[in-house]
Amino acid sequence: LLYDILTDRCIAVMGECIEVEKTPITKRIKSICLDTEDGKVKVPLRYKAKGVDVGSYVTVYLAKRTTTYEHRGTYVICGYYALEIANNI
Repeated sequence: LLYDILTDRCIAVMGECIEVEKTPITKRIKSICLDTEDGKVKVPLRYKAKGVDVGSYVTVYLAKRTTTYEHRGTYVICGYYALEIANNI
């Protein structure tokens, strides 16, 4: 992680949250969908995230070599380093 940051191998994907998918019983956030300049991006969450609502601005930090794939016109990110959530922009 430190090597990737020092050698500028990290990128930040920023966008507005347009969809929040939750589990049926516990209502834990399962994934979020962002509207970015390049299209829609879906981020399956690995950890508990609080404060993510539709309309929040989210920044996802990931490595340049992170695996992504396209599913029905939406890019899906398979892993990330960190999320930054800004509700009041």
